[in-house]
Amino acid sequence: MGQRNDALTAARRRLEALQMRFTPARRSVVEILETSPGPQSAADLIVAVEGAVPISSLYRTLSVLEDSEVIVRFPDPNGVARYELAEWLTGHHHHMTCIVCGATSDVPVPKDLETAVDNIVAEVGRRFDFQVAGHRLDLQGVCAQCR
Repeated sequence: MGQRNDALTAARRRLEALQMRFTPARRSVVEILETSPGPQSAADLIVAVEGAVPISSLYRTLSVLEDSEVIVRFPDPNGVARYELAEWLTGHHHHMTCIVCGATSDVPVPKDLETAVDNIVAEVGRRFDFQVAGHRLDLQGVCAQCR
């Protein structure tokens, strides 16, 4: 089974374990986020569903998927909430966000660099007596199109 089917199957199973249905709207959002190059805003998702999911249903769908930990929400530097599949579905990655246009893309960091980031995070945790459970690196700058 391919990664896409695995993400859909895992999301469906997660919702069923929580006694929730994997509705067509929920499936659509999971499919869109699985194939997106990075986190998407609600406005991006409204365009992507092309009227197949009413706007009010889309917001309820995002809330249910977030509450069930199928998706995660985070604000970009401009305060816009963006959504993506949870890392347990996609694997660990980081983000780059353009502070001019707001475009956000996923960045899979090579293993050697990720090890260096892990070491820095662990050291910060030690210095501040903080037990680190994970990390997310969000790079902010200006994308090639906006430069």
